[in-house]
Amino acid sequence: MIAAGGETPNDQRARGHRANSAAILVVSGETLTFGELEQRSCQLARLFRDNGLKAGDRVTILMESRLEWFIAMWAAWRSALFFVPVNWHPKPAEARYVVANSDARAIITSERLIDLAAQIADGYEPVPLCLTTGPAERGFVSLQTAITGYPGTPLEDEREGGSMPYSPAPRASRRAYCAP
Repeated sequence: MIAAGGETPNDQRARGHRANSAAILVVSGETLTFGELEQRSCQLARLFRDNGLKAGDRVTILMESRLEWFIAMWAAWRSALFFVPVNWHPKPAEARYVVANSDARAIITSERLIDLAAQIADGYEPVPLCLTTGPAERGFVSLQTAITGYPGTPLEDEREGGSMPYSPAPRASRRAYCAP
């Protein structure tokens, strides 16, 4: 069978395989392919669901520029969650204010910023899902360990297309900014 454009199903599979193995992001010498982004973001989206996060909940991302930032953001989108990027340069009290006023149900941080994230999570009620890109410590679970075993396939109710939920504003003026 020949598809539109003269491609056979084998041609389409080969093109899809090349797209999955293509590097889409390089940060500090580390490379992320489209296939890795798809798999790891699907796994994290399933972890969110298993921990009770539902559409409209918020996920705080507190990390410097690194590949996991994009995986966390993509997983939030897949799960219809709002993601709240937190500047990692402020004082702990300032960062805690942003997280607390976003009603975050999860905090994802890097190994480098675990101390700041732990200060933010300390006394936060309810205790959110706390993940780190490094080894488990200070009440944070290793992201890689946590997603291991989850299927790398999309959620059954994942919408295709649509806008990206994003909310940097505190509770009093919360708005969703959607890409056109």
